[in-house]
Amino acid sequence: MLGLKTALTSALLFTSMMVAQAAEPATEDKTAIVKSVSAMLKDPYSAKFKWSEIVLLPSGLPPMSKEHYMYCGSVNAKNSYGAYTGYARFLVMVDHQKNSAAVLYMDDETEQVCHKVGLLR
Repeated sequence: MLGLKTALTSALLFTSMMVAQAAEPATEDKTAIVKSVSAMLKDPYSAKFKWSEIVLLPSGLPPMSKEHYMYCGSVNAKNSYGAYTGYARFLVMVDHQKNSAAVLYMDDETEQVCHKVGLLR
């Protein structure tokens, strides 16, 4: 798993140098992000999201295109004791065409990765 994260971080660093523009997530994208991130939580119905700008990458950069982009956001949810744990970062890959999102990072390294690749301002 560590090798995969290292490779992913390297790819993210490379693509972050080619940022095209920043924008807010579309409603459909927010729905896909909420669905994917919530699936990883103990109490998905308690999730509170903080939305930040997304960074769109120019098309032609595998695996990014105008239809795909990475997004860093924050979520706060209840743990198994029923208490909110505080906002935690997540990094997802969003697919416009399929209205889906895949969680790439959601751990202690996420904040650092999001800053390194320039997805947080």
